[in-house]
Amino acid sequence: MGTENREDPDVVRALLVEAGACPWQPTPRTREVARYRMADDLPLTGVVEQGGALFLYQCVLGHVEQVNIWTYTPLLPHEHREIHDATPRHASALIARFSRRPGQIAIAHRSVGLIAIRPLNDADEADAEVNMLFGALREYWAELRAHAERLRRGWNTHPVAATTSV
Repeated sequence: MGTENREDPDVVRALLVEAGACPWQPTPRTREVARYRMADDLPLTGVVEQGGALFLYQCVLGHVEQVNIWTYTPLLPHEHREIHDATPRHASALIARFSRRPGQIAIAHRSVGLIAIRPLNDADEADAEVNMLFGALREYWAELRAHAERLRRGWNTHPVAATTSV
C-alpha cells in the first residue's frame, strides 16, 4: 500500500471525467476555481478542484474547431496562488512550466463534450496519445452513425400515421 504525496505534483492523481461533460467541468462534483483564458465564451485555460486536488486544464489544440484536445495536469495550492498573483506574462510562463509535468490528455467535441481521456506521462508521448484519442473519436462517430442508421431504418419500417383534426 502506497500513500499519495499531495505535495509532489509529479505523483499523478487522475482527474475523473464523465463522458459528455464539459472539459472545464468534467464531473458535476468538479469545481472550477479559476479561469485564465477564454475565446468565444469557451474556457480555454483554468484550474479545477476535484476531491481536494487541483488540476490545471488547457485547450491545447482546436479551440476554434468542433473537435479539440485538452490537457489536465496536477497543480499544488501554492502553484495556483503563484499563477493567480502573477502578471499576465508571468502567469503564462508559469502555466507553460506547470503543464510540462505528467497528467492526462483528452478529446472533446463542442456539441458532445468529453469523449475520451488518456494518461500523458511524457510530452514526447503526446503525438501517440493524440492519435489514440482520434481513434476513440472515430469509434464514437462510427457508433453514432450506426445508431442513426438503425433509427432511420426503424422510421422507414414503422411509418407514422397521418392524423387530421376535425
